[in-house]
Amino acid sequence: MKFKIKTSTLIKSGSLIVAGILIGWLFFGGSDAPAVDEHAGHDHGAGETEVAQIWTCSMHPQIRQNEPGDCPICGMDLIPLAASGSNDDPAVLEMSESAMMLANIQTQVLELGNPEKIIYLNGKIKIDERNIHNQTAHIPGRIEQLYINFTGQKVSVGQKIASIYSPELVNAQKELFEAIKLKSSMPRLYQLAVEKLKLLKITDSQISKIENSGKIKNEIDILADASGYVINLKISSGSQVKLGEVLFETADLSTVWVVFDVYEKDISRVKLNSEIDFKVSSQPGKNFTARVAFIDPVLDSKERTIKVRAKIRNSNNELKPEMFVKGVLKSMLKSDMQKIIIPKSALMWTGKRSVVYVKVPDSEKPAFEMREITIGDDLGEFFIVESGLEENEEIVVNGTFKIDAAAQLNGNYSSMNRPAESEKKAGEIPDYSKNTPKKFKSQLKSLILAYIKMTDALVLSDSKKSLAEAKNTENMLGKVDMSLLSHSGHKYWMTQSKIIKKEISLIAGTDNIEAQRKAFTELSEALIRSAKAFGTDNVFYVVHCPMANDNAGGNWLSLKNEVLNPYFGDMMLHCGEVVETVKK
Repeated sequence: MKFKIKTSTLIKSGSLIVAGILIGWLFFGGSDAPAVDEHAGHDHGAGETEVAQIWTCSMHPQIRQNEPGDCPICGMDLIPLAASGSNDDPAVLEMSESAMMLANIQTQVLELGNPEKIIYLNGKIKIDERNIHNQTAHIPGRIEQLYINFTGQKVSVGQKIASIYSPELVNAQKELFEAIKLKSSMPRLYQLAVEKLKLLKITDSQISKIENSGKIKNEIDILADASGYVINLKISSGSQVKLGEVLFETADLSTVWVVFDVYEKDISRVKLNSEIDFKVSSQPGKNFTARVAFIDPVLDSKERTIKVRAKIRNSNNELKPEMFVKGVLKSMLKSDMQKIIIPKSALMWTGKRSVVYVKVPDSEKPAFEMREITIGDDLGEFFIVESGLEENEEIVVNGTFKIDAAAQLNGNYSSMNRPAESEKKAGEIPDYSKNTPKKFKSQLKSLILAYIKMTDALVLSDSKKSLAEAKNTENMLGKVDMSLLSHSGHKYWMTQSKIIKKEISLIAGTDNIEAQRKAFTELSEALIRSAKAFGTDNVFYVVHCPMANDNAGGNWLSLKNEVLNPYFGDMMLHCGEVVETVKK
């Protein structure tokens, strides 16, 4: 038994090794260029440095070694890790074109749209209760012969349904014949005799036949009052019936109800006259549409559903009562703004977080950034995105899990090993300077220089000049091209630029010096974070005043390594100290 267990373990380990090698080759080993001799025409001169090969474990990608060997965690053989190219962002994974094709990666450009929630419903075809008719006995007597004798039989109005013997009807006929004899002298008596027969539901045609025959009929035919299908037969031949007794029930199925169960969470989405598309299994491929005519005011306490009733014509009798139906209701969400909507296939849930992969624009190789987003309402097959994505970004909608698996194997951030936002250090500023284009850095420097002119106006306590410089700074912010950024830097700048725009607008919207200085604090912090995160082609100094903002403290950026306080001006011009240098 021990030997079998070891063999099984070895087989499993071997399978994992093979799987790891295959995945590694699929996503990282392939190259779009044909194989060539690495040494052909290549001079290994003294000035060249060969790139060291990195080895990793397919099950534990955090293991990195400079030479082959065994994984110190699981003991599996290490496999070679492909070079990551120019990208050094752990949230971004690069792939080859061939790997994308093999993994069937599909992307979609995001657009703004009107949120439409799709609600899937189950229900049944029901008889329209308003079309149920009770055929009653209009005269007491005995059923001599029954012509409607099984449930489901179709009945038409005026159709003969039974023959009945009734002493009351016999007496009414006798009165008719006596009245006929006195018709010329007492016409009113004749009219009363005819009216009595009509009250017993004897038709004009039947009365005429009785008069023409000159004989009393012991059995009279009962005619149907309404058309429909018999749904409940209550008598048989020979039955004694009383006046008003129900003989059978019929239902007119030319229109029927479709009754759906709507869960409590979706009740607010259903309105009167809403369209519901539905299908029945007996009519494959055929769609039916009905409109909501009634919403039950009482909730089923056990099922936590309400009944929603729709009416539909059933002229061909295709819809049979008690058939199961599957319906779809599309409900437009109340929103003043269009929203970004993504398919569920694009989303990965990782505990409390929702993650998508965004295609990095203008990259040499196909690259995908892992992006944490906030989702809103569930629309059925789609989700509303509350934050984390922007219009015209391109996301992966098919193959998300394959990219995530490849990222984990390559040691990049993945759904399994990316630190949550709550786990990051408070106030930590990321470093995007290596991947930030020079053009963006130059634009950021111009923005900061405009801000410093505004700072100088605050030092002079000149509120009108600081207002004018704030407007100039606002114009410079509009010239910063965020499309130059890629990867997670784009998202970080969007967060900072919103703060910058808000605070500049406050300063540019008032000539109150105290209000300007209050907004100046958050503006400065956002610019300090941006300068540190993206870098500029200039040296700046971070200056701190401990007494600003009611002794809470405040920072600002300066071109000079000296203190000229914008929070107090001449009152405390040199209060503060240079606490940090933001290098080129």
